[in-house]
Amino acid sequence: MSKNHILDSYDVILSDLDGVAYRGASVALGAVEGYQAVKDAGVQVIYMTNNSARVPDQTADQLSALGIPTAPGDVVTSAITGVMLLATLVPAGAKVLPLGAEGVIEALREGGFTIVASADDNPDAVLHGLNPEATWLDLSEAALAIKAGAVYVATNIDATLPRERGEYLGNGSLVAAISHATGVVPPSSGKPEPTMYRLALEKSGGKYPLAVGDRLNTDILGANRAGYDSAHVLTGVARMRDVMLASADERPTYPIFDLRDLTGPYYEPQGDNNGVRVGDAHVQIDDRRIFLNGERIDQERPRLQLREYQALVHAVWQKVDAGHDMSWLPDYEPVWR
Repeated sequence: MSKNHILDSYDVILSDLDGVAYRGASVALGAVEGYQAVKDAGVQVIYMTNNSARVPDQTADQLSALGIPTAPGDVVTSAITGVMLLATLVPAGAKVLPLGAEGVIEALREGGFTIVASADDNPDAVLHGLNPEATWLDLSEAALAIKAGAVYVATNIDATLPRERGEYLGNGSLVAAISHATGVVPPSSGKPEPTMYRLALEKSGGKYPLAVGDRLNTDILGANRAGYDSAHVLTGVARMRDVMLASADERPTYPIFDLRDLTGPYYEPQGDNNGVRVGDAHVQIDDRRIFLNGERIDQERPRLQLREYQALVHAVWQKVDAGHDMSWLPDYEPVWR
């Protein structure tokens, strides 16, 4: 691959939100500058999120308030794709019990479904999206409907949701509770299913997408399933050690620190029997020791340049693919910039 920047090969970014653009009410590291640099390069950005709680207008308003100008039409949520999936499973206009916030309810209305409030209304389906105000009674009502035969669909199955204080319960954790009570495991319309990626690409009108995310088992796995290249950022859930030990189907095309790296210098990783080289950074792994440019890395908070980080990741992948046990790797917390 011959190019000066990662963006040279793409005309649209399909970007995750939680952990990439923001964490709760706070903007993510490098997000404002990163998105602006992408747009200045003439590359479109579509924001796609497994969070189904809000309508696109609300998400666009939040992004704009954080310094990332966004139009509602640039946002794709799992509530929208959840309704699309539901439409393939139940008749048009069917009765649906929503277990979710405004985003789910509005998407159902726009999809032409009949919204009901109780299992006693004999709903044809339950659409389950994240609702921070959901109660035990709400979950129980949905469980009653599902046990009575309602089709069960989840907008996403993320176990956690990154916020300012850490990892809160995600929609997948609440779905697990209902599945445990009913024995029904729902299909999901959110990442890592490829539906959301393909809808977002169609919405953009682009042809050469790059998916960007912070979760390996949703953002990156979903991009790989859709056949799209991906970039993973360290501003959200998955840490450096997670990336290094990622299974083959959860490995990003580009491991990066944050969104600013999309427009930074790009160097193609070069592997050989002595390790991996990225630009002027060389990493060799020998007998549970890691050497960067000939010097052993001992600290767990190494200060790294992007090319050094990428050389580390690719060197570990090389070892894993050769059958070596790399579970001894420290839980690095890299410092950059």
